[in-house]
This record gives sequence, structure tokens and C-alpha cells, in this order.
Amino acid sequence: MSAPPKKEKQQQNNPAGKKGGQNQPKQQQQQQQKPKQTKAQPSEDVKREQKLQAIILADSFSKTFRPVTLECPKVLLPLANVPMLDYTIEFLSQNGVEEIFIFCVWHADQVEEYIRNSRWNDIVTIQCISSSSCSSAGDALREIDGMNVIRSDPFILISGDVVANINLQKAIAYHKKKRQEDSSNIMTLTLRKVQKTTGTKPLSEDLVIGMNKKTSQIVLFDDNISKSKVQIPIPLLKGNELSFTTEYLDCNVDICSPELILQFSDNFDYRDIRRDFIHNEVTNFALGKHIYGYVLENEYAARVQDPRSYHAISRDIVTRWVYPLVPDVQLLQSDTTYVQSKRHVYKEQGVKVSRSANIIEEVVIGRSSVIGDESTVTRSTIGRNVRVGNHVTIRESHIWNNVTIEDNVFISEAIICDGAVIKSGAVIPRGSIISFGVVVEAGTQLKDYTRMTKDGSEDDGYDYGDEDDDWKPQTAATDASGDEDEDDSDHDSPIDRKQATKGPRSPVPQRGSARGQTPQVDKFHEHVVDLVSAAISENQPATATLMEIKGLKFSHNKSFAECVRSTMAGALTQVPSTSVKEAVLKLKSLVAEDETANTLLSSLSQSPQDELEMITAVEDFVLQSNNYSLFGTSLAFFIRSLYDEDLVSEDAVLLWSSNVQKLAAAIENGSLVPSEVDKQRLVMFEHPLMKQFLESVEEDSEEEDDEDDEDEEDD
Repeated sequence: MSAPPKKEKQQQNNPAGKKGGQNQPKQQQQQQQKPKQTKAQPSEDVKREQKLQAIILADSFSKTFRPVTLECPKVLLPLANVPMLDYTIEFLSQNGVEEIFIFCVWHADQVEEYIRNSRWNDIVTIQCISSSSCSSAGDALREIDGMNVIRSDPFILISGDVVANINLQKAIAYHKKKRQEDSSNIMTLTLRKVQKTTGTKPLSEDLVIGMNKKTSQIVLFDDNISKSKVQIPIPLLKGNELSFTTEYLDCNVDICSPELILQFSDNFDYRDIRRDFIHNEVTNFALGKHIYGYVLENEYAARVQDPRSYHAISRDIVTRWVYPLVPDVQLLQSDTTYVQSKRHVYKEQGVKVSRSANIIEEVVIGRSSVIGDESTVTRSTIGRNVRVGNHVTIRESHIWNNVTIEDNVFISEAIICDGAVIKSGAVIPRGSIISFGVVVEAGTQLKDYTRMTKDGSEDDGYDYGDEDDDWKPQTAATDASGDEDEDDSDHDSPIDRKQATKGPRSPVPQRGSARGQTPQVDKFHEHVVDLVSAAISENQPATATLMEIKGLKFSHNKSFAECVRSTMAGALTQVPSTSVKEAVLKLKSLVAEDETANTLLSSLSQSPQDELEMITAVEDFVLQSNNYSLFGTSLAFFIRSLYDEDLVSEDAVLLWSSNVQKLAAAIENGSLVPSEVDKQRLVMFEHPLMKQFLESVEEDSEEEDDEDDEDEEDD
């Protein structure tokens, strides 16, 4: 439209018949076309450079979530009631990624359908790539290389089960800077410093990273847990200031140059990105490509690698470490209506919770779910349309959508998938995974780490290897000596050395271990001690804690006496070991004024034998090596505190006295060789204060007997 007027103007300035008038329009037209061509090309290049691309690997190429992933791809499993893939896509879209390629192998049709029906297509360009022939991440990258679709430099390589809130643009700028300094840099790993026992760090890995302190170039990357030692080449140590650590968590968010994909196409031996490619390249000093580390500060990134990390990351989301990716900020799913209340409890619209139910802390409840009378839920996620009956205990667990849980069910540290039915009185213990549509019959008591499929069997025919160790939430990890599933071999396994330690442990030694016998870890005792200690510290309702203890009693087949002893041990964790006066006053305060401690002890104690266990727990507390020197002569004060508050009766005190006298007699007649602890018990028993206290108890008992006799005579 603009060319004809220009031509007409030129004809007016140059009369017809002159050669200059005929040629000038053509020359000017050519001059006008050249700038158009030179401007068009750069604008396309700029646009192409700004179009940041990402590859999401939707498959983990592992079996850690079998049998659940036999029916549903891992990236579509709910995490805090949102599919894992949504967290990854939201993270990328917030950080300026414009084009995403999702590579799928297992259940690719389900992933494609989910993306097709999601809102993500209105926000970012997503293309699903599927190939049933790929069996590793290396195969996936070779397939993508053949398609020639990756054009951005750099691009993002990420797993579809990553949850992160990091500023990706800062990481990209860091990668570009390192690439300008070192043209051999083709990859930057995001790392986060964590404690070795954190729940987000998989037990199946023991990552050792060596890094140049000045440049942050990674010179060693070894996550093979089967190795007891890591070999460090001598030439590497010459002239370099290096650091070696096991404190880094590999976040599986990688900033890569396009040459990375070519490396996989040229080396078909590279199957696993980390154990093959990164491990080999960083140690190939002469010819290898360079990889750098980007250490996060005050940011969060972690990958769901197994049920243990699944539980840990879910709790991080609920407690808002991953903000803004939290339930009540409606970024991930537009139809959510979560409202947060105190103690990190989130409820959607339509949730019905009985007034007598106890929703303690860190709980997410989806739309239209119902919680029945006297039920307790803590540190758990409950999906939509879930029916929870009466007197149910759910702790540290994940209940997905459309699940029915009948009355008197106990669920601890487990995953219950969509459509499952747990009938009355069933016990689902730690580490259990109940797959889609499974019905657990009434009264069933499963073993720890049971995995059930739809046919009701606990073995679906697949070899899970050592996966029992993969599903151990942070609070469920045990010492090697107490793990029922440990191998009986004499040598130490790497898993043994990597078992995550529990939270606050009981200060009370196991009875028997104090006498020189092999200590036996009592998981029930540890659970109750931790539970009671937390309930008293955080002033939680006694009724909710009592329900949990009774659920543990039922699942572990324990007596009330054992419940009382462990509960008393949990209460004693609050007693300071500073002075006798402070310790006794604190114990009196606990049993007399603390509603939680008093209610728990009085409710669980049913007989003098139960009360005897309360005294035994106090005795064990005093017998601790760090307490005996201070409290050894004051046991009478501790027991009197319980006696004065009517928590222990005369019968219980006299029964304890009789047992100690029998111990003394056995030592005296030579039938028992006393241990050091036995000698200490006798010393405490023979102390004048104890003698005085026992005499007063005997007098009280005789007076009661006389009163009872008088009453009988009157009748």
C-alpha cells in the first residue's frame, strides 16, 4: 500500500523521458527494501533467544512408588492434594519458561490427557513427547536430540516431581557467567545444603560432592551408596583448593547448554544423567565437559524420589517452606478453596468435622470430606470426598480422594490411594501403601511396609529390591539394631549407616540394656515418648494424644502397663537435670497442674501393676548415667510426688519395694550376679529418706486396712 505513493512522488520530481527519472525509483526501492531485510532478521533472533525452553522428564525410571505407578504415572500422583506435575510446571512458568517439552514413557496417554484438559495450555506452550522404547533418561535425551526441538541456550532440564520456589533467572545468569568464563561449561546443578538426616534426602543415595572453592566447578560427584569409600585422584588435589561434602541435596533442577544433549547422542553408555554422565564427566579432567554447582540460599527445591521424601516435601508445603506454592494460595489449581487456620490446618469448602474430632496440626482436608466423632488427625493430608468414621486415628499419612475409612481404624505413616476402603478396626501401620480401589477387611492388622494392590495380595509379582528402606518418614526411621527388616548379615550395610535419626528420643534406657544385655529398640516405647513429649511441650489436647496412644497400643498389641511406663517416660523428658529441687518441683507441676500429663497418666493407669510401671519409669530416669550422681539419693522425693497426687497407690509402692527386696535376696544368696545398675538400685532403696518414705506408706496402708475392717464390722 505504501509503494505506489512513493513511486508517484518520484515521478513528479523527475520529468518523463530522463534516464535518471526512470532509474531512481528502482534504486530507492532497493535501498528501502534492504533496511527491511536487515531489521527482520535480528528481531527473529532476539525472539528466539528470549524463548526459554525446558525439558520435563515425566518418568523417574525407578520402582519406588510401585504398585501405585502400575496404574497411574508418578507425576500425576497427588502431593498435598495437587498433582506433582503441577508444581513443576508452575515453577517453570513463574520463571519465564515459554515452551515446555514433557517426555513420557510410562502411562504417556494419561499425562497427555491431563495436559490437554488442564489450564496450562493457556499459560505456556506444552508439547508431550512419548516413546515406549526408552528405558532411561539417557534414551529420552537421545530421542529429543533426534527431533531437533531444543533451540534455547541455555535450557532447563528438570524432573516432573520437583517442587521448588527458587529464582531461576538468577541461576540462569550464574550459568551464563560461568560459560563466558569457561567455554567447556555445559551444565549447572542447583544444590541445597541440608542435614544428612533430612527427609528430603533419599536413603538410597549418599551423595559426595567435590567442588573447587574458588570457581564452584564440580570435580567429584558420587552418589553410589554401595561404596564404603570415595576415591579421589591425586592429580586433582595438586594446585586446587577443594571442598568435599555430603551435606548437599541435588535438587534435580539443571541449567544446560544444548551441547549436553549431543553428549548423550555421542555416548550411548550414558543412561543415568547423574550416575553415568555427571559422574564420568567431572572426573575426566583432560577431555570431559565442565559442570558447575549453584548453591541455593534461603530458597527451596527438592525432588520426590520415594515415599519418605514424598512425606517430607508434603510437610514442607503445608508448613509454608515452599511459599507461594502452598494450599491456600490458588496458583496450582484454580478450583481450590482452601482456607488456612492456626497450626497449619487447611480446609476446603464443604468440609465437615465433628465437634469432638481433633484436628491437631499440619493437616490438609479436601472438599466434601467428613471427619467423624472422636477421630484424631495430625500431620496428614486428606483428599476430596473422603469419609472418616468415628474413633479413627490418622497420623503422618496421606489419604487420597474418595476413600472410605470406617470406625476404630488406626492409620500411621501410610499412603491410601483413591477409592480404597478401610473397614472397621483395621490397622494400617507405618510404610504401608494401599493402592487404588483396595478393600482392607475389618479387623485386619497389616505388617509394617505392606504394599497392597487391587487383588488384595501383598505381593504383585514385581521385584522391589530394597525399597522397604525408601518408605521411612523422618519420624519413622530407626536404628539398624531395631529394624525388623534389616538383613541378618554381620557386616554393616550403607543403609544402616544412613538411617535417619528420630526426633526427641526417650532419656530412659531400655530395661535389660542397663544390666549389660543387648539393647532392644522398642518402637512402641519411642513412639509414645515422642508423642507425649510433644503434647506436653506444645500444650496439645490430652484427649487427642490419648486416642493416639490407644491406637498405638492396639496396633503394637501392648498392655496398659506398657502404655503407662512409656507415657511417664515421655513426661519425664520435661524434667530438667539441673538440681534436685528444680527437678522435683517440675515433676510435681507436671502431675498436679499439667492437664495433659495428669489426664494421660490417670486415664491409662488401671491397676496397681500399671502404677508400678510409673514408678519404674521414674527409677529408670534417675538411674541414667548423667542423672544418678545428682538424683541418686533423692528417688524418694520423685516417688512421693506421684504418691501425693494419688497417681500411685500404697499397693503400687509396696509392690515396688517388694520387688527390690527380692532383687537383694537373689544377690545375697548368689543366684544373681549384680550389675552396676542393680547395685545402684539397692543403694537408692537403702537410703534413709527412702526408708522413711516406705515406712509412712506402710502406716497409711495399715490405717486403711483397719478402717476397712471397721466398716465390715459395722455392716
